[in-house]
Amino acid sequence: MEDRLRKFAVLVDTGNFTKAAQRLHTSQPALSIAINKLEQELHVKLIVRGIRPFTLTKPGQVVYETAKSLAVTTDNLRTKLAELAHKQLSVAVGMIDSIASMMFLAKDNIFDIEPESNISLVVNNSRYLLRAVENDELDTAFVTEQINSVGRHIQLQFVAVEPLVLVVHSAQAATAQAAWRSGQLKNFISYDQPSNSYHLIKRSLDQSGVSVTPVFFSTSVDVMLSLVQLQKGIAVLPYTLVKDYVASKELSMIGKPHTTIIDRRIFTIMRRDKQSNYLLNSVSGRIAEQLNYYYRELTTKKY
Repeated sequence: MEDRLRKFAVLVDTGNFTKAAQRLHTSQPALSIAINKLEQELHVKLIVRGIRPFTLTKPGQVVYETAKSLAVTTDNLRTKLAELAHKQLSVAVGMIDSIASMMFLAKDNIFDIEPESNISLVVNNSRYLLRAVENDELDTAFVTEQINSVGRHIQLQFVAVEPLVLVVHSAQAATAQAAWRSGQLKNFISYDQPSNSYHLIKRSLDQSGVSVTPVFFSTSVDVMLSLVQLQKGIAVLPYTLVKDYVASKELSMIGKPHTTIIDRRIFTIMRRDKQSNYLLNSVSGRIAEQLNYYYRELTTKKY
């Protein structure tokens, strides 16, 4: 029954039989048979068929929550036994792109924490990573502060502050600085509007009395950086991403009277019933160490 409960949980998480079968690496008819057998074993109807998307019955909701809890309990058991036996741990971690880039470039990156352990990494935006943690596709994820409340099964833990800075190509620095002083930034390259970072940056600039005119929206900081390098506009980007370009004088940071710094808080998210382990704690500690180092560097250097 445990295997069928697991398949039922995946079905509910994905929302349809086709996607669930793909994730489970099985056929759709085989998945349908498994769900039917589970209903027969439990003597209840789990889903309301004939409508799309399907909905859960009241017993189905109870079974789904139990199946999710059972899956996490089993995973926690495997982790405890592996730690007791000093066996190799495997964890699936998600990160937003700026944190992943920082860790790839760091001398002490996350992959040398425990050479015999296996860390799989998914890089995506915070919205995607939150859904992946909710669906048990990831053990944990490092995301920006959530504007909207997360589900009751998810816990957030503060890691560190990631500094964001306002940057422009050095050839446009004087014009951009004058625009900042006037409170009107044109040619602004922005994060996409549904993102947490978009709301954070807008709120911060509003408090500084600065309005912006976006000319481009993106979910990728690499794309935004490329546009700034091509002199297509000004953007707020992670300091860790642009610091080398600032040091080489290709890009300039602006603000008044000093460089504008926007604090973007980074959190870990994981299921409340999920047990952490030394490997996940080590990854979190390494990221916090790197972010704190770069924040101190930015606030003590004179640009």
